[in-house]
Amino acid sequence: MTSRRLTALVVGLLLILTACARNDGDDESSSDSGGAEPAMAEPAMAEDSSGSGASAAGGDGAAADQGSSVDFEVAAENRQIISRGTINVRVDDLDAAVDEIQVLVDDVGGLVFAEETDLREGAVTRMTLKVPPTEFRAALAALADLGEVQTQTVSTDDVTEQVVDLDSRIATSEASVIRLRELLDRAERIQDITQIESQLLQRETELETLRGQLRTIEGQVALATVDVTLRAERTSPPPPEPVEDAQTGFVDGLRGGAEALRTFAVGLSALFEALLPWLPFLLIGALVTRRWWSKSRPAAS
Repeated sequence: MTSRRLTALVVGLLLILTACARNDGDDESSSDSGGAEPAMAEPAMAEDSSGSGASAAGGDGAAADQGSSVDFEVAAENRQIISRGTINVRVDDLDAAVDEIQVLVDDVGGLVFAEETDLREGAVTRMTLKVPPTEFRAALAALADLGEVQTQTVSTDDVTEQVVDLDSRIATSEASVIRLRELLDRAERIQDITQIESQLLQRETELETLRGQLRTIEGQVALATVDVTLRAERTSPPPPEPVEDAQTGFVDGLRGGAEALRTFAVGLSALFEALLPWLPFLLIGALVTRRWWSKSRPAAS
């Protein structure tokens, strides 16, 4: 009985050890397989991430394409731009250049705002032109073709925000004026009417000032300004000097005598005004002196 028990105990222990060894091998194989699955999953995730990155890049590229498709000309048209240019040109024939400028301005639908010619030193004509903004650059190029450009400057000023601000302030002022007029219509007391009329006058004045500022800016935006200076050699003789009259000396003498007489009259008048307060005392003194003199003469004889 003892040997059998021992044999059965040994066999049981061997079976237990064998089962444990199998479980350990299964755990190792499962752990190895579990470690391999993430390793295999990483490339897949990398592919997904690369794919998503490519799609994101494609999306960014599409967005960039959409951004690059913005029409800048349309965007510029929605801006309020004041353009001003100054050009100094030396020409061969001043009169011909002025005539060409007039034709140029008429062709582009502009106008000559001011013109000044000076022939005292050389021949110089200064002109201020108003042209549509779309013809601003073309007008400068045409002016440069008249001769030799010496100086040229171009400046632009974006006043879009200023125009928007004026529009908003005008709308607010208009609404305020309407409300005050309604209050004035309903007012009954003289004190209320006087106060409302004062405020209404102030708001209407502010409204007209804002409208005037907006009209000025709109006018500057609607027509660009070009200041042109044309210089040329003087071909015509200088204007003659004024001829002195032969009687200039006599006339000057008369004027000098009249001026001296006027000065003497002014001085005499001032002296009389200064002595006027003392006139009664002088008269009294003269009378006393005369009586004393008349009394003293018989006594002396």
